Amino acid sequence: MDLVIASTNSNLRDGLRALSALGDFRIAGEGRTADETFQLVALHQPQALVFGADLLAVDATLPERCRLSCPDLKIILLEGEVDWVHTLAPVDALVRKTSSLGALARVIESLR
Repeated sequence: MDLVIASTNSNLRDGLRALSALGDFRIAGEGRTADETFQLVALHQPQALVFGADLLAVDATLPERCRLSCPDLKIILLEGEVDWVHTLAPVDALVRKTSSLGALARVIESLR
């Protein structure tokens, strides 16, 4: 399964990169900004986007724009510090940022 991972936080991206060792995941792209993430999704047409809520603070339309460019995209939002992000994004799954990589991998697999 091809993934695009995205966050403004380099530590979070580093952690998400480890998903490639946990199963049939290939990191097709790694976004640092909302625009870069959108471009990566449009270019690579991954099966899933896993991104931090920090990007929603910058661009609340990111999930919708990505889904328009890649209609079958599964979107997994890593919950941030602010509860209002729940209502901003049409996502397939909301995962706590403190969840283990194994738990995140199971969520991604369940969306296939």
